[in-house]
Amino acid sequence: MDNASSSTANGARSAATGPSAGPFWAIDKAGPSTSVTAHIAGLPPTIAHRELHAVRTRLNWPQDLFHVQAHDDRLGPGNALCLEIASEHVTEVFTAFGQKGISAESVAGDLLEQTERYLTTDIPVGEYLADQLMVPLALAAATTGAKSRYRTYPLSAHSTTNITPIQRFLPVQIDVQEHNRMTEVSIHPQ
Repeated sequence: MDNASSSTANGARSAATGPSAGPFWAIDKAGPSTSVTAHIAGLPPTIAHRELHAVRTRLNWPQDLFHVQAHDDRLGPGNALCLEIASEHVTEVFTAFGQKGISAESVAGDLLEQTERYLTTDIPVGEYLADQLMVPLALAAATTGAKSRYRTYPLSAHSTTNITPIQRFLPVQIDVQEHNRMTEVSIHPQ
């Protein structure tokens, strides 16, 4: 039986076992690129600059990663602070929304709480992306025989309830193993 495996520069692995086995994809967190954007409409731009300053100060990231995106004032008033971490196989987007009476620094704090949780773990797939990955990976397993695996936080109720209909409509098996505040989701053909 032939065994082959390879590793990409960012840590994602592709492996095949035997002549009839499909590819295996493991989503790992490595080699990310990042950007932080404050979207603003109908509000003073100083709000966006204060949010970005608070994030940049805490994370100590280079200035060129931070951007203000002004939108047509007719779309506001409102603002959203978004931080994107992109790797070859996964992109996580963290968002905090401004609210009347909530300081720019508090909005940045909400974003930082989400981001730091992600950055301080070896978990490549966040809570909200975990359920969104299930359908395309299940389709790949059902149509091409591809196997996949990813690590995430403990599954949300939405992720958990997503498994049953996917397995009902596609010939796939979704296995969930929980390990000390981390969950591994494996999807493979039946």
